[in-house]
Amino acid sequence: MSFLSRLSLPALLAFAALALPLTSVAQLALPVTPEAVAAIRPEKNAVASLDTSAGQPAVRVELPADSGYPGVNFPLGGTTVDLSAFTGIELEVSNISETRVRLHLRVDNPGDWKTSPWNTERIMLAPGETKTLRLFFGLSQGQPAYKLDPKLISAVKLFADAPKQTNATLLVKRLAAITTPPPAPPAAAKPAAPRPAAAPLPEGNSQFSPPISGELVDLKSPDALSKLKFNNSTGTVADGKLTVAFAATSSYPNLYILVPKDGLDLSAFAGIELTATNTGTAAAVTHLRVENRPNARADELGQKPWNTEKLTIKPGESVPLRLTFGQNNGSPGYDLHAGRVSAIQLFLVSPKPGTTLVLSDIKGWGSAGDRALNTVLTKPADRSIPVTPPAWLGQRPPVEGDWVQTLNENFDGEKLNDQLWTPSFPWDGLQPGQLQRYSAENVTVANGHARFKAEHRRGHHNDDPARPARDFTSGIIQSYDKFTQLYGYMESRIKLPTTRGLWPAFWTMPDRGAASGLNIWQRRSTSNGAMEIDIMEHLCEWGPGRHNAAVHWDDYGVNHKAWGTGIFYGPTPDGWHVFGLLWEPGKLTWFIDGKKAAEWENERVSTVPAYIKLNIQIGGWATKNVDVASLPDYMTVDYVRTWQLRERLKN
Repeated sequence: MSFLSRLSLPALLAFAALALPLTSVAQLALPVTPEAVAAIRPEKNAVASLDTSAGQPAVRVELPADSGYPGVNFPLGGTTVDLSAFTGIELEVSNISETRVRLHLRVDNPGDWKTSPWNTERIMLAPGETKTLRLFFGLSQGQPAYKLDPKLISAVKLFADAPKQTNATLLVKRLAAITTPPPAPPAAAKPAAPRPAAAPLPEGNSQFSPPISGELVDLKSPDALSKLKFNNSTGTVADGKLTVAFAATSSYPNLYILVPKDGLDLSAFAGIELTATNTGTAAAVTHLRVENRPNARADELGQKPWNTEKLTIKPGESVPLRLTFGQNNGSPGYDLHAGRVSAIQLFLVSPKPGTTLVLSDIKGWGSAGDRALNTVLTKPADRSIPVTPPAWLGQRPPVEGDWVQTLNENFDGEKLNDQLWTPSFPWDGLQPGQLQRYSAENVTVANGHARFKAEHRRGHHNDDPARPARDFTSGIIQSYDKFTQLYGYMESRIKLPTTRGLWPAFWTMPDRGAASGLNIWQRRSTSNGAMEIDIMEHLCEWGPGRHNAAVHWDDYGVNHKAWGTGIFYGPTPDGWHVFGLLWEPGKLTWFIDGKKAAEWENERVSTVPAYIKLNIQIGGWATKNVDVASLPDYMTVDYVRTWQLRERLKN
């Protein structure tokens, strides 16, 4: 019986142009068509499309950065399929991006998700690398696992750990069932050392709490090592410090701080922290992680029930590593139940030989009031819901108050108002890591609009022959030294460009004013109570209906901190959108087309006046793969308006 006759549907798409003999590999001889690719179901903002650039059809899978476990579900054409004639499946995939990706292939049976009715296999794929990912039924990562019933295959998934910093792109060239015998079972492993028993719980209390000082491990105690568990690492304690050597033969060597079996109550704290000193000769990529037990809510959200903070520690460097509950690397994360912490670990990623850290001051920090309270009110599905902006939009802020308009820039006339705007940054240098230079010629005013042009045109930065040159040119306006505001409401009506590689933005930066006596860098520093506030930044490769809102503070070096979230919204009848920010003491609220989209509440919200920027950046975070053929492209701005509460005008 042929593989095709067993499936009789596009159950497992064949991504090779040729059919192989059904010996050790069985494969569908189905062409990859737009209809077949359209049946693939992406998850977590992944995108699947047909690709023929390599001379044979393949499925191009684009994986967005910082979107937890993006991937695709391959169509089965029914509730289940019967693969009992085979021992497993394999998939050939190429990484055509510039970032390393950890991929997971998963095959499911129907059943309660709590029982994990699936098998998985994974590989690490370097940039430019092609590998075959092979999964055998009944094994996960090569070890005996859930006894999968191959007669009832209900899902086939390919997903990835979220790419860091830059998006990843894959080409899936072939997906096939296999008849290869599974590998011999591994030799029996030695029994694991027993985990130290947790102390008995206090009567009438279901959890332990650390002392008011927050100390999680007393490193001066003679039994300190009994409170710790080492995996692919070793530790010693002396003079109140813990020295941990991490094995370079492991991808994720780690250290666990043992907690009681019923959990640890850290609800009185904002998070946990430790001080780490790198005594080795190579940089250490460290991750501090706090976990809850698996639960239905995390699964519904498509999140893992933990928070993580990442920090790269240079050789000889001693730095604090601090995690805030509810955040992942400074951005909104899983809403951790701090009252029932089930695990705390510190792990490294692929350490170099000789990587050793000295740890101290392992404790809870702050109070519950120090946590960043954030609410994200949009979801990816909102992109498909059309929006009709309210009639009052643009005439007043979207919240009640005794508001006074402080700026009403409608871009009247035929030239830029130089009493308000400057068409260059306040300094003369180029933006590092980006591709554009700025030219005043690329911002024009006409018909009540400001138009920002992004193009493939070489020239000198700021049109100054003494400045460096770049191949792409773009436009910017900013109000440094001309207009600032502290608190209040700001908004702009904008029509965004669409070309891949462009990064339009509407944002603010601090300005302490000329009267401060500070130089330009000190005036604009995001430390000492100030911050960058990104009202809207959009990567065109995301497509319409998605932008990012973010804040950055404590400058942009080793102390840099950030928070950000995606905002999703549907199309308007004319393609224009109104992006707004309500800035209050201790709280920021973002709006899209008059509707509240996200909130961030924290004592660290900026207390320094800010000036306004609008520009199109090219490359960098947006992507290095600019769609040059689609240039020039434009961002058009209808207006920029700000309001202030009357009571604050009196101050």
